[in-house]
Amino acid sequence: MARPKSFDKTEALQRAVQIFGEQGYAATSPDALMATLSIGRQSMYDTFGNKRSLFLTALDLYVGQSAAILLEHLLGPRRGLDAIKGAITAFANRDDMAFGKGCMAMNAIGEFGSSDPDIMAIFHRHGDPLRAVLRDVFEDAIALGQLRKNMHPDEATDYFDAVLIGIRAAAKMGKSQAELQSIASIAIGNLSGC
Repeated sequence: MARPKSFDKTEALQRAVQIFGEQGYAATSPDALMATLSIGRQSMYDTFGNKRSLFLTALDLYVGQSAAILLEHLLGPRRGLDAIKGAITAFANRDDMAFGKGCMAMNAIGEFGSSDPDIMAIFHRHGDPLRAVLRDVFEDAIALGQLRKNMHPDEATDYFDAVLIGIRAAAKMGKSQAELQSIASIAIGNLSGC
């Protein structure tokens, strides 16, 4: 009879996000995963399958959490530019953005680009609905006169994506929380033309 698992799967996934965020996929060995997750080899494989399956499950969790942080602000009571400010500020304030801890999404993009259909499916599953909401929020901000009149909602959404990627990259380079907030503030100013 198999022994019951004596670890928290969600906590183990969060730890997997952390190590993959710090080291990337290729540089993270199964031994490093077992040590970080505090589980044995058999438990790891029984619960998560192989290293790739664990990576994809952890990436899905991470990208979903990232999208949820943004959506919480974009769909909240604030409108237009205030909602956008709240989303960018909250994103830059994330604990995993502080002091170069790494970003699992950036590592996945850096290692695999757009060549891995499973990874791209994760990004699309969480990113496409987020982009649709962003586009609506940008349309609202333009209608409220909060953004430059010549700005198109699709272009503003692309800009927002680029800002988030820049914040992630700056965090990976070791920028402080204050520096990340400064980047977010400048980006918001660029959107409004101020």
